[in-house]
Amino acid sequence: MGAPPEAAAFASPLSTLPGASVAAAAVTTAPRFPATAVPRWARRGGSVVPRRRRSGTIMVPSPQVTGSTPLVAVGSGGTDGGVVGSDGVDRSGGGSGSNSDSVGGTSTAGGLLRPPPPLGPPPPGGPPRDPFWASMQAEARAAATEEPLLASFLYATVLNHPTLTDALSFHLANKLASTDMPATLLQTLFRRTLAGAPDACATLRADLVAVATRDPACDATIEALLYFKGFHALQVYRIAHMLYKAERREMAYFLQSLASRVLHVDIHPGAVIGPGAFLDHATGVVVGETAVLGEGVSLLHAVTLGGTGKAHGVRHPQVGDGVVIGAGATLLGGIHVGGGASIGACSLVLEDIPAGAVAVGVPARVVALRKPKVVAAAATSAADTAAGSPPPSPPPPSPVGGTATATGNAYEGGDGM
Repeated sequence: MGAPPEAAAFASPLSTLPGASVAAAAVTTAPRFPATAVPRWARRGGSVVPRRRRSGTIMVPSPQVTGSTPLVAVGSGGTDGGVVGSDGVDRSGGGSGSNSDSVGGTSTAGGLLRPPPPLGPPPPGGPPRDPFWASMQAEARAAATEEPLLASFLYATVLNHPTLTDALSFHLANKLASTDMPATLLQTLFRRTLAGAPDACATLRADLVAVATRDPACDATIEALLYFKGFHALQVYRIAHMLYKAERREMAYFLQSLASRVLHVDIHPGAVIGPGAFLDHATGVVVGETAVLGEGVSLLHAVTLGGTGKAHGVRHPQVGDGVVIGAGATLLGGIHVGGGASIGACSLVLEDIPAGAVAVGVPARVVALRKPKVVAAAATSAADTAAGSPPPSPPPPSPVGGTATATGNAYEGGDGM
C-alpha cells in the first residue's frame, strides 16, 4: 500500500534537513500520527539521534565568533533542551532535567535557547557593582575566551551570579552534594548562613587574597575560587563554624564530615581560624576542636594540630599570626606558637615556640630566631576588599625563585620548607 497524501505534509518540511531520508521514512511508516507526534528531533532537525534531557548551559559552535558561544536554556526544568551544533554533533549532554538550578544555574523549557544576559551596569536604584567581584568575573570571561570548552562551566559557576557569596554557595553545593543532602538544599543553607554573618564576606575575600598573593601556582584570583581544594575546605569549615556558634551543631558536624569525605580535610567546626588563612594542597590537614589560629597563617598538606587526650579544656595548639607550618608537621597539645614562627616539614612540636623562631626536627628544636615581622596582610586585605577594592594581581617571583609574600612570613609557596 502506498503512503497516504498526508504523509507528504510531514515529509516535505524535512526534505532540506540533515538526515531527511531517515526522518521522512519514520514519518511515512506512521501516517496516522498527528504532527505533534513526530519525534522532537525530527521536527527540529540537525540529527536523527534522539537527545536526552538537558539542564544548564549549552555549548554550540558559532560561525560569527572564534571558538564557541555559551547558550543558556530558559524556562522550566525537566524538558528537552538538547541542541545539536552546526557540525551535526549532538551536544545535548546528560542531566536529570529536574531542578536545573542545582546543576547548571539555569532552567530549560522546550529547547528555547538564548545567549547569557550581558553584565551591564546595575539597574537604577540598585546596589552598586562590587569591584572585587567584577574583577573576578572579568577573569572568568578571559578564561572562557581562552578555553571555550569551559565557557558553560564558567558561566554557570561565576558569571551567572551577582555576588561572590552566591557563586561560592553554588560551587560548594555542587561539590558536596550527595543523596543525603542535594545541592539545592546545600546552596540555600550556605547562602543563608553567609548572609547572616556580617564579617563573612570580608573574611572570604581575605582568604582569596591570601591564595593569590602567597601561592605562585595561582595565576588569577578566580582560579582559587574554582579549583583550589584548600580554599574550598576552608570555606566549608567557616560555614560550619558559623553554624556551630549558632548552636546548630548537628549540621556543623554534617558539613565537617562532608568536607572530610570529599575534600580530605578534617577541621573541627569548633576550631578558630583567623582571616587570610591559606591551606596549600590541604590533603590530610587535621585541626582539633580547641585549636586557635591567628590571621594570615599558612598550612601545607598533612599538617596535624592535635590534642593530648585531655577530656576538657584547651588541648590543641594556639597558633599566632603569620605562622607557617610545613608539610607533614604535627603539633600536639595546648602549646603556643608565636607570631611569625615557621615550623619545618615533618617536625613534631611538643613545646612552645617563640615568635619569629624557626623550629625543625623530631622533636622540634629552635634553629633560628628572627625578629618577628608585622603580619597585617590578612586584616588589611579584609578591610580593603570589604570596601570594594579589586583583588590584587599575583606577585612577581622573588630572586630566590619563590614568591614575595604579602605577610612577610617565610613561606614562599613550595611543597615543604
